[in-house]
Amino acid sequence: GTMTRAMQLESNQYTVGNASDDKDFAKKIMVKNLKAKNISKKKVLLKWNKVKKAKFYYVYRAVKKNGKHKKNIKFKKIKVVKGSEGKFIDKKVKKGQVYIYKVRACVKKGSKLVYGKFSSAKTVKVKK
Repeated sequence: GTMTRAMQLESNQYTVGNASDDKDFAKKIMVKNLKAKNISKKKVLLKWNKVKKAKFYYVYRAVKKNGKHKKNIKFKKIKVVKGSEGKFIDKKVKKGQVYIYKVRACVKKGSKLVYGKFSSAKTVKVKK
C-alpha cells in the first residue's frame, strides 16, 4: 500500500513524499538480492545490494506464526540503516522462531525523500 502520511525524519529537514508520487522511480530504487542468514546464537544477518544515492534503508520484520495466512502477517519497522551500509544484524531474535524480513531504500530526489519498493521478503528460521 502507499504511505498515507509523510513520515517525520529525525533530521526534519526533508519532506517525504508518498511512494505513489513516483512509481517508476520507486521501482528503480527497489532493494535487490536481500539475503537473511542465522549466523550465530540469536543473530540474523541481513545483506542486500546497495541502492545508488540511498540516504537510508528501512528494515522491516514479521514473526511467522503457524497457520497464519501471509496477508495477515504484520511487518514492523525494526531499524533505520545508513545509506552507505548494505547490511544489518538483528540481535533480537528467539531460537525456534521464523522471521520474515524485507528492506526498502529511501533516496533523496530533489528536495524530498522517495521510498523505494519493498525488496522481496526473505524468511529465516533461527536454529542457533
